[in-house]
Amino acid sequence: MMTESEFEELLNRPESETLDFKRESYGFFGPKSDKKDKRADFVKDVICLYNTPRQEDAHIVLGIAKHSDGTYEPCPLSEHLDDSQFQDKFDGIHPLPTLRYEPVTWQGKSFGIITIPVTRSIGPCVPRKEMTGMRRYMVYFRRGSTNSEATPEEQRAI
Repeated sequence: MMTESEFEELLNRPESETLDFKRESYGFFGPKSDKKDKRADFVKDVICLYNTPRQEDAHIVLGIAKHSDGTYEPCPLSEHLDDSQFQDKFDGIHPLPTLRYEPVTWQGKSFGIITIPVTRSIGPCVPRKEMTGMRRYMVYFRRGSTNSEATPEEQRAI
């Protein structure tokens, strides 16, 4: 479980290959027409972090708007999904990524942390079907603070 001081340490870091900030949760509760795109955004963010070669856990911080000047704006979450509801979003992805969701309280307000551990199963996670913003069997990863398609050379490193 992440402590307030560990959470604060994440806030003091810039977005990178192991850290992403989201102003809001992924909006799985929104109108039905939006849910498919929100799910694809979430899945792409997770598999990009999961596939990126790294030596530390990767995190998606929900409820923080990070600005280009390094400042951040807390946007506390009003509700949380159960960890299993995040896990259920990966049908059509192989192998399944490992992740954990937990609510975090910081300065009396509620935020969310998705942690993607360093451990990986067999090979990179890829979509087995077309999804919004993702091609079938394409390997995605983080290049700096951006989700990207991996080149053949980058795929070998992954």
